[in-house]
Amino acid sequence: MMRHMKLNVIWLSIFLASCCSDYVIENNDTVFLTKTDSGYYELLLKGVRCVGGHDPISVVFKSKTEILHYLYTTKRIGTLYPKDFIVSYEQGKLDYPHTFLNVKGTVELRSRDVVIKLAIPHYNNSGEIENYVSYEFNGEYKLSESRGISGRS
Repeated sequence: MMRHMKLNVIWLSIFLASCCSDYVIENNDTVFLTKTDSGYYELLLKGVRCVGGHDPISVVFKSKTEILHYLYTTKRIGTLYPKDFIVSYEQGKLDYPHTFLNVKGTVELRSRDVVIKLAIPHYNNSGEIENYVSYEFNGEYKLSESRGISGRS
């Protein structure tokens, strides 16, 4: 009886770990650049994430959700440092609490592609930066540029 219980606990643990172990499922291989009417370039980053861990149903059925992040800058080309851009998880929102603070790294905007190499802070329970973790949209992407002007931002 005890042996079966241990075996069931092991199988349940493996099952739960497999359901929610991959938070980042995928990022689109293309990012979208638009010039806003306020003068910023808006870089749209899209990805799919596992919802698991938030509720038991999501864990069992591996629910997925689309996630969007936005990077705002006044520069169209070149290597951008944190003083040159704002990373936001809500379109058009350029101020805290919608933006990532204390970001480190670079974003390289080229004519046809973008390379993102950022680290974002991980805070402890006291609100102090404990360490930095890799930004979930790090990587190299194709760039799709819209010629129109976005009314947001």
